[in-house]
Amino acid sequence: MMKKDLNPITIVVPHILNTATGNLGANQRKPYQMIRVKDVPQNHNSTDAAATTVLLIQANAASDGDGCKEITRDFLAAGTKHLAVLVYRDVTPV
Repeated sequence: MMKKDLNPITIVVPHILNTATGNLGANQRKPYQMIRVKDVPQNHNSTDAAATTVLLIQANAASDGDGCKEITRDFLAAGTKHLAVLVYRDVTPV
């Protein structure tokens, strides 16, 4: 289902980026591939979905797909507290 939802985005975004940068070559308009990393746990709790998404983005930026495998339900509680501290630091004036 997720692939069905994201497929239009993977097709449209390359066209938008190529038009914005002026690269109008046909070879540069290929759609992006959506690849799901195996062994990444799925979160079926909708209240934790935002925190899980942020943690997966951070893990992917730090160590590609391998870091995403470490985001488990056990890690989610500690990771959510860490995210709350980061948001609090950004919101409160120094």
